[in-house]
Amino acid sequence: MNLLSWNCQGLGNRLTIQALKAMIACDKPDILFLMETKHDQLFVNRLQRKFNFTHSFVKDPVGFKGGLALFWNDTFEVTLVHTDAQFVDFIACDPRTSASMHITCLHAPPSYQLRQDFWDTIRIIHAANHLPWLCLGDFNDFLAPWEKMGKRPASTSRMTSFQNVINDCALLELQSKGCQFTWSNNREGDDLVKEKIDRVFCSLEWLMSFPSAEVSALPPVGSDHCPLLLQARPPSVRRTKMFHYEAFWNQDNECHDIVTKAWENSNTSLLSKLQSVAIRLTSWSRTRFSNCHQRISHLQCQLQTIINRPSYQSGDKEHANAIRCEIHKLWTQEEQFWAMRSRIQWLKWGDHNSKFFHAYTMQRRQRNRITMLLDTNYQWIREPEQLKELTRTAKRTYSGILLSAI
Repeated sequence: MNLLSWNCQGLGNRLTIQALKAMIACDKPDILFLMETKHDQLFVNRLQRKFNFTHSFVKDPVGFKGGLALFWNDTFEVTLVHTDAQFVDFIACDPRTSASMHITCLHAPPSYQLRQDFWDTIRIIHAANHLPWLCLGDFNDFLAPWEKMGKRPASTSRMTSFQNVINDCALLELQSKGCQFTWSNNREGDDLVKEKIDRVFCSLEWLMSFPSAEVSALPPVGSDHCPLLLQARPPSVRRTKMFHYEAFWNQDNECHDIVTKAWENSNTSLLSKLQSVAIRLTSWSRTRFSNCHQRISHLQCQLQTIINRPSYQSGDKEHANAIRCEIHKLWTQEEQFWAMRSRIQWLKWGDHNSKFFHAYTMQRRQRNRITMLLDTNYQWIREPEQLKELTRTAKRTYSGILLSAI
């Protein structure tokens, strides 16, 4: 699923229409959400047909302000739940998989006082929701001081109010790549102001369903706001797997022997010894610790078979206890596996919080994933082949610098 959200600041500008047409042709969004259309339903519906969307919902502006538009194709079945001048709340169902998600596309009021009432509305939507939830748009607020640049410093009360509603609704941010700030007043000198106010949030359940989701803040053309492109399942790029020393290896007595033999049997250089240890440990781990979930399921089936017997046979009680111990050991390994990847050091292994670790890890991976690079012409590169060529060029350049310095 590709979803494009943009505060276009009026659809009467020819450059805005050209920018929309180019983004739709390039990124092929299944759902398009536009804010501040500033045009009535008749005009917006003409654009819907021009952009080849099969369905639409339009909220007319009040005078020359506001206006929302939601376009979508037959790839999703959309059921509107609640609409307002500030948001469109709907259920999107994929007919191919019958999977549903709750999506709230919003444009928060510019007034601080009005936003407080609006945040309460978002809390009500959260309380009534039972599906994986996606919440995105122009929030007209920021979460941290570094998300604003220029003029008056960021207001602590504004940030706290926004942080509270995000925490109350248990939302996680999908960090955007590309433009650091999503809005600018485009003035010069000391009058220049930039803010990150357009963003994408999701629930834990949504992130678990789409762990590789990516958000790109595209360069603003035809508006002061950056368009946000959400790719729930971006094109996969094969990456070289890095070696990680797993914490649970220390609990196995064979680990020490594997490291000792690999270290003693390799060449004298430190690099070759480390490479030999990594290769031996990876091979040993693949054999010793096969798929954890499958092993747990198999052991649970064995335990269920024993428990369902009318009476215990000889050795059944000891066998059941041994199975429980093995399941406990595997669960501990899984917790340590995800805890190391989440890089959270303030929780102990026994906290039984692997779901939290898993979600934190996916959010960190999503935040650290490089999907765009700025070339020497200050153009953002997103195409996989162009990214590969850019990284090869950078590698050759810096390799030459390092070799010349030796």
